[in-house]
Amino acid sequence: MFIISSGEISIIFTVYVIILKMSRKIYFAFLTLVVTLPAVFYGAQLVSAHSGGGTSAHGETVDIKVQRIEVTPPGGTMQILLSSPSDGPVTINVGLDDYLYISTRITTTTTDSWTDNINPFAENWPDIGECVDWAVSTAFDGSPNDTFDHATGTKVRNFLSAWDGVVDTQIIANVTCAFGSYSFSDPHKLYDEVTIIVKGKGSPPPPGAPTLTLTANPTSITSGQSTTVSWSSTNTTSCTGSRGGSYPTSGSFVDSPSSTITYGMTCTGSGGSITKSVTVTVGSVANRAPVGYHDTVNNSTCRTTGWAYDPDSSSTSIAVHIYKDGPAGGGGTILDSFPTNVFRSDVNSTYGVSGNHGFDANLSSYIADGISHPIYVYAIDATGGANPLLNNSPRTIQCAAAVGPQPGVDIKGQ
Repeated sequence: MFIISSGEISIIFTVYVIILKMSRKIYFAFLTLVVTLPAVFYGAQLVSAHSGGGTSAHGETVDIKVQRIEVTPPGGTMQILLSSPSDGPVTINVGLDDYLYISTRITTTTTDSWTDNINPFAENWPDIGECVDWAVSTAFDGSPNDTFDHATGTKVRNFLSAWDGVVDTQIIANVTCAFGSYSFSDPHKLYDEVTIIVKGKGSPPPPGAPTLTLTANPTSITSGQSTTVSWSSTNTTSCTGSRGGSYPTSGSFVDSPSSTITYGMTCTGSGGSITKSVTVTVGSVANRAPVGYHDTVNNSTCRTTGWAYDPDSSSTSIAVHIYKDGPAGGGGTILDSFPTNVFRSDVNSTYGVSGNHGFDANLSSYIADGISHPIYVYAIDATGGANPLLNNSPRTIQCAAAVGPQPGVDIKGQ
């Protein structure tokens, strides 16, 4: 609807009177011109105002700005890419699996007003009929001057479902508002947008290949000794030992294998699995010769004492062999084998052993002849090794000659 002022009506009326005096053909031509010119003039205003080619027309404006952009890489820390309003374009670098947060602000205004000569009118109706916001795909009603803040956040791949993460692309934040739904003007639309240029970081890098280090210290032991097995891994989430069971991705344990053994460990992560092994050689304990001491000889009782034990069997009593008149293999004669069955607390405390390791041998059945004899005492190895001569041996003993038979003599001192 077009409203013509009173001044314009007076001019048109005067011209009309003049035209009445003209011919009918000229009259109709002039009347057509009078009617159509205002329509063309005001119509051109409406086309310009309603064409949607910018952010303002016919006194109304709509403006959208991007307010803030945040990005959070998977498992990473949030980074602020934009913290102040911008009309764009804004360039960001993100990855497909980054979490992207974007907030926008839409501002609408109405400033147009006009006055009629007959009925002054200031346009104050709610001039914004409806706006559609890109961020939440929703419609909302507005007042003549209003501000709308919208935000959305999701993975980049959800923003750009067709984006391959490598080629640059754009996010267009836009708003379309229909104006004039309640004014005397015809409804029209305004459109504004802000561009966010997205530069891809490419597809997320493939998971790192797992690494594993497995060691044993020492790698060579004798039976009864221990070794420490240690391992460490990267890019892994779990490990399994060759002996069964689950293990942390790094750690250590102590073991005392009885025979040669190979320890294996397999660790697994998103980048695959890796297996390592290490072998610990278990050898026989090197034979250790018995040790002992030839303590005393007693001529009157014809006895000799001492102690001996085998370090390879420290809690077990061993035997001693006694020779007279020379060493074993060197002209000596063996008298007998005697057990170390006497408890010697001094030996046990000094050497940290247990059991019985002392001997007290009665030799009267062998050398009670009144003659002086050197006697040699040998410790007998429990595992068949060398039989060393005891420290402080040989010693000389001279036992009185026996008178008559000696019934019930315990030749082994038992």
